[in-house]
This record gives sequence, structure tokens and C-alpha cells, in this order.
Amino acid sequence: MKMNTIRLLLALSIATLPFCLGAQNTLYPDNTAGRAESCRTIAVFGGSLSVNKESDAAKQIWADRLGATVTTYGVGGAGFSSLQGHTLQQQVREAGVYDIYVLWASTNDYNNDRECGKWTDYTEFDGFDERKLVTQCGGINYCIKTLLEKNPKAEIYFFTSLRFFSKEDGYNPYSTKKNRTGKNFAQYVEAQKQCCLHYGIPVLDQFSLQGVNIFNYSEYYMPDKLHMNEDGYRKIGYRQAEFLSTGLPSVNESHSGPRISIFADHIRTVATQRKTSFTEAARAIREIGYEGVDVRVNQDPAELRILDSLGFAHSCAIADIDYCSGADVSAQEDQALEFMRRYGYDRILIVPGLLGDTGRTDVTTRLGAFAERAAREGRIVMVENYDNHRSPCFNTVLLSRMFEEAPYLRHNFDSGNYLMAGEDCLEAIRLLRGRISHVHLKDRVSKSDMSCPAIGAGCIPEAEVIRILRDSGYSGWLTVEHFGARDMLKAATESFGFVAACLASK
Repeated sequence: MKMNTIRLLLALSIATLPFCLGAQNTLYPDNTAGRAESCRTIAVFGGSLSVNKESDAAKQIWADRLGATVTTYGVGGAGFSSLQGHTLQQQVREAGVYDIYVLWASTNDYNNDRECGKWTDYTEFDGFDERKLVTQCGGINYCIKTLLEKNPKAEIYFFTSLRFFSKEDGYNPYSTKKNRTGKNFAQYVEAQKQCCLHYGIPVLDQFSLQGVNIFNYSEYYMPDKLHMNEDGYRKIGYRQAEFLSTGLPSVNESHSGPRISIFADHIRTVATQRKTSFTEAARAIREIGYEGVDVRVNQDPAELRILDSLGFAHSCAIADIDYCSGADVSAQEDQALEFMRRYGYDRILIVPGLLGDTGRTDVTTRLGAFAERAAREGRIVMVENYDNHRSPCFNTVLLSRMFEEAPYLRHNFDSGNYLMAGEDCLEAIRLLRGRISHVHLKDRVSKSDMSCPAIGAGCIPEAEVIRILRDSGYSGWLTVEHFGARDMLKAATESFGFVAACLASK
């Protein structure tokens, strides 16, 4: 193993109940059990949240998506403070050499009234004063220092604490309730981030990004309101795996503006046209600068793993569910949701079919019910303005009516399809901006030639589309689309250059 490739990750977890030390448990990625020599290695440290049997749901996601073994060292009741259980300081000292170190620490320091401390605890500013190891901050800094002493070139990532719901101060960042040290839980989380800022350690703010609150925590937490159930682990596990695979913030983490994505179908077209592998085609697209990818729910799992390994974020899933036929589509809905859960997508574009004898009201009712069901899991269901007059969402009139009747349904804005409906795409943005959750940038050669050139090379005012979206506060994905391109790699290169320049302009 090359030491300069070792990656270290610090993560914080909720852990409150003391558990006895047990044998280390190792999970393997699918289809590679027993062949650990071919896998990357991850060591997990923490409290009960890192060792509960339900936690395997998250760690198995890491194993499968990273092609890694995951070995758990955590002990229930542990904290960063040297006074708190089988502390993470001890666990770090006992660890062997792994590719990735995950310290999934706890709320134990807060709930057991261990001093929070300051970001300067056990640093060069106090001469690495070992008396400060009793504080949360001192323990965090000790772990960072110890791991960097193992490998000075190590990359370290930090996950903050997750919320807990047994007390109001466990989930409310504005709570006035404090522990015996005089601080609230949010201040402990903030201190964690300050320690990382000092050392330049990237932070995944799980407290803010978990997506669990007082309205839905019962879906994801056990009855004690402290520990997550398997659904809770799956919900956060995909975000953790994405962070681990890219070393970048999660797709759902806040960012300054729109990001650029592409269809996985386009990557496959590049592979076909260039007579190369899907891996090499995806690598070429990634090197252009594309960050995200739109995939179909029936995408080849091997391709999904390749995309993850190259650091593509999950911009959108796509599913063909024919609501217009009037047939029972519950199985397809279940399949779509399971795909999103398994692979970590928070939004899905539905292709609802073309109208025959079924009325639009029936289609809208069923689509709306599915959107509401997905919303209960924190997921978004969208329809776009499809370029066919038989589509139930062909133009702004039909879409406006649909959104009025289905409050949970959202819009995937397609810049090129309004031309076919005889509508101005800029006016459509202004009309539907409040419902837009995803964007497909599609150019058209002309009103008489609906083929799709590179973005910016046709008649659609794409620069103005991007400007209006950006200035309105839209910070989601801009997925370029040019099905039928004779040279897909060239079109993708030109599209990215155009969109990136528009985003950079004032």
C-alpha cells in the first residue's frame, strides 16, 4: 500500500448508550467477500452509532460504492474527550494502517457534560497541553495530529454530529437549553467545524444536511430518538459514500451557484462513437469539467459504479412510468423509489407517457400522489415540458394546471422544448420559476430544424436562460442535452465551455 495514497476521514456520530467492546467486524463490497487484498480499506471509529447492527446499512453502502472493506473499531459510549468512555483518542492509537480512517464520534461529550473547549485546545498555541485532552476540541485536535503523524500527506475529512430528538436542544440549532458546561449542542457542532477550519480540514456538515427534523424523524430514528434505524442509515449513508468517493461536499450541500451535469446516455454515446470503454468515455467527460450526471433507473449498475468512482455527483434520476395508459404503475413507482434509496438520488424526472383516452386529471392525480409519497422521504418528483403535443405537460398552460392540482410535483425546466410548443422559454421561466428544481439545457438549430446542437450554437437564448436562473437564486443542476449529436464529445466540450462562461459572467 502506498502511504501517499492513504486517505483519512474524521466523522462525528451520535453515540450515547454504553456497549461492551466486541470483536471487530468487517464488511465487504458485493461480490468481493473474501478477497480483501483487491479492495481499499476503511477503518471506522466512534460510539454506539458506529457499531449498532443497523449501522451496517450505511457501511455496506460505503463498501459497495467505494469497492472497499469496512472494519469497525467503535465502542458504545465513546466521545472525543479523554474522560468519555473508550475515547476516540484510544481508538486512534490502537488502529493499524488503512486507506481511509473514519472517526464517527458522538453526542456523548455533550450529553455527559464534557467540556466543549476551544479550537486552540491541544494545538501549537498552548504547546499541545495534554490537560486540554479532556475537552471535545482537545480530543478532535489530538486525533487529527495523531493521524497526520502516521502519514503527513494524509487527506482528512470531517463529518459533524447528527441530530438527536430525545431533547429539544438535540435538533434545534437555536435552542436556549444548555448542558452543565453552559453550552448548547449547536455550539459543540460549531466548535467541531472551527477545529477543522484551523487545520484546513474539509467538513461535511451532517447536522445541517441530514434532512431529518421534527416532522419526519420517526421514519429514521429508533424509539429512543437517539439512534437511527436502518432507513436513517441508508438516508445518510449515500451522502457519506459520495463524500468519501469524491473528497468534495455532498451533492446536497450548499454551494454558490448552479453546477453543470450531463446525461449518462451521452457518455455511452461517446464510448460508442470513439470506440472506447464506458470508463474511458466517462473519464473524458469528467476531465472536461462536468460534475454531475443524470441517469436512468434501469442504468447498468456497473456504469453507476464507474460514475461514482470518477466522482460524478448524482444530479437526477429518470424513470419512464406510463401514467397516461391508465394501467397500475405501483410496481414502477416502487422501483423508482428503491433506486433513489439504494443509489442516493434525491430527485427524479418522470416521463409520464402520451395521452390517449385517459383524461389529464387522472394523470395529474396519480402523479401528485406519487410526488407526495416521495416527499415524505425528502425526495423530489418532477415532470418536464416534453416535446410532444400528446404529453400531459406539453406547455405552460398544462403545467400550471398540473402544479396547481399537485402541490408536491416539481418542474424540470427544458429550455429547448418550449419552442415546439410555440412558447417563449424566458417567459416560461418567469411563470414557473417557483416550481423549477432541475434544468435541462437544450438548444435547437431553428424553428424548422429541431435537432439539438451544442448549447449556445442554436436559436434558443441559452445565455439569457442561464442568467435569469442564476440571478433568481437557482443553485441546482444545469444538465446539457444534445441527443443525436454526430460528435458527442465535441458537443459536450463546446457546451461545457459555453455554460461555464455564462455562469462566470456578471
